[in-house]
Amino acid sequence: MFISKFRSKPECYKFIASECGIYVPEYKTVTIDHLREIAANKRKIIYAKDVRWITVPNYEGLTMKDMLEWSKRYPEVVRALPSIEREIIKLHRQFVANLIYTIVGDPFKKWVDKVIEDRNAKIIDQ
Repeated sequence: MFISKFRSKPECYKFIASECGIYVPEYKTVTIDHLREIAANKRKIIYAKDVRWITVPNYEGLTMKDMLEWSKRYPEVVRALPSIEREIIKLHRQFVANLIYTIVGDPFKKWVDKVIEDRNAKIIDQ
């Protein structure tokens, strides 16, 4: 039913993001396939009002790859991301950080803080 009613990416995006209030990636980075998976409840849904925001500096050890690798131990995070690997790489870093923090919570924040602390200690030693 959803596919027959919302055929184009703009229609899907507007419905899911605006009318349903679901936290989705920026329009230019999301695919219609991911939007359809969200609508079909094949992806974990996070409502925009429930998102926990976190600032993750762009330091060595806190790259997108590092965050995604760390989050693989949490199946709910994997379920919230697009099912196709190459789509995940296109996502904005802030979206991924917020998604992980919203789902995992304090363990993610503690990991980020530890990496920052270790990096700062290394710089001081140098």
